[in-house]
Amino acid sequence: MGAVTQALKGTAFPASKQDLIKRAGNEMISWTKGGPKLKLADLISQSPEDKFPSMANVVSAVATAARKTGGKDKNRR
Repeated sequence: MGAVTQALKGTAFPASKQDLIKRAGNEMISWTKGGPKLKLADLISQSPEDKFPSMANVVSAVATAARKTGGKDKNRR
């Protein structure tokens, strides 16, 4: 959670999915301690939501996406 809020620090809410993806850029986060690095923009893009009223909504969407990926970084080989 802290990695998401840190990466998106200063974001004004409500925010669109596209704004959040742009702000996240190439930021990589570890969702779990010692876990693989995941691209935050990819996790946000997996959300069915187009608008996020608060940071809590973003964190929830990122958590759901991280669980779906199984904590695996699809860009790693």
